[in-house]
Amino acid sequence: MEYRFTIYSLIHLPALVMTLAAVPYAWGFRKAPGLLHLALLEVSAAIWIAAAGMEMAAATLPLKIFWSQVTYIGLMSAPVFLFLFASEYAQPRSHFGWKHIALLFVVPVLTWIIMLVDDLRPLIWPSISIDPNTNIGAYSHGPWFWVEVLFVYCLLVAAMLSLFTRLLRLSVYFRRQIPIFAIASALPIVSNILYVTGLNPIPSLDWTPLAFGFMSILLAWGVLQQKHFKMVPIAPERLSDYLAEGIIVLDSQDRIVELNVALQRLFDFSLKDVVGKLLAEVVGSSEEMRVLLASEGEQRVEVALEARGLLRVFEARLLPLSDWRGRATGRLLVLRDITADKLLAQGREDLIQGLQEALAHVKMLQGLLPICANCKRIRDDQGYWHSVESYISEHSDATFTHGLCPDCARELYPELFKDRDERVG
Repeated sequence: MEYRFTIYSLIHLPALVMTLAAVPYAWGFRKAPGLLHLALLEVSAAIWIAAAGMEMAAATLPLKIFWSQVTYIGLMSAPVFLFLFASEYAQPRSHFGWKHIALLFVVPVLTWIIMLVDDLRPLIWPSISIDPNTNIGAYSHGPWFWVEVLFVYCLLVAAMLSLFTRLLRLSVYFRRQIPIFAIASALPIVSNILYVTGLNPIPSLDWTPLAFGFMSILLAWGVLQQKHFKMVPIAPERLSDYLAEGIIVLDSQDRIVELNVALQRLFDFSLKDVVGKLLAEVVGSSEEMRVLLASEGEQRVEVALEARGLLRVFEARLLPLSDWRGRATGRLLVLRDITADKLLAQGREDLIQGLQEALAHVKMLQGLLPICANCKRIRDDQGYWHSVESYISEHSDATFTHGLCPDCARELYPELFKDRDERVG
């Protein structure tokens, strides 16, 4: 029999199925930062797991060597894709060109060449034997084996440090991923330590491919759960540019990703209560806000929003955000409270309008008035003559009350004043 399937080879099957199931899900969102490399990591882990299971079942040395050579396709590429995923997911604007990626594959390519050349293979495995009871191949380790182990460890540690350092500087929402990533990163390290030391409960059994498979599944779950892939860390350092203004970082679906402290105080928001929600659900969907969010590119408008139970006027500035490839990743909304400025401006306008009206009335009664020397009527600009009362009433707010001065009364009613003078005399 060329193959002998045992429990040790069959345990790779469920891990392979779960890893393959995660590949199309991650591949479907490959345009999001880091998700393409995560999908490639899962493919590499699946190749590694499948080949390792077949190597466990192989009952002859040539077959074990062949399947071991196949495992190295996934073994040496998975750490590279892990590092690329972590770097791009933690720093969406970071960019590894083809030259940098080619440098990362120098050690894997050299390892594959050594694996394929019979005379060089002892640099990795000086000797191979098969345990007759378990059918597990026991491999001794040459000097290049430790080079590849060091290479894998360096990439693994660098990837996880990049992720943890970045996530610790972000909001509470992203820190929820830290325990998931911590468990994921511990799996391959612990499993490889068990394999290369005498602590392995099952001698010569390599747990590392299984660990890498479960690690890729945990990473995919941690990133994709609750649509985290739509809210990758977007330019949080830009928040410091607008400390006095309210800042909201939105993802491509206008969900809230980040808030600065000024906006939390202004609207009395708790970060954990609003992150992940649509902006319209949190600040309301006024007509001005709908028009603003429906626009493209950089926009600046005035919007009225309710903050702490009061209607306030804001100058809203919307800025597009993109990754290093120029792909849209979200938008930055800057809100500046201009309520006080609007009230002061309105007060000034009312005052100016009142003064202008008063000045207009004053000007109407200034200058030369053409008045008849006899009847005292006044001529208007159209050449019509008006009584003094009607002209002044028309051109001012004055209202006339009529009476007689003493001289006119004496002239008009002499008999009344004659009787009065006689009585007084």
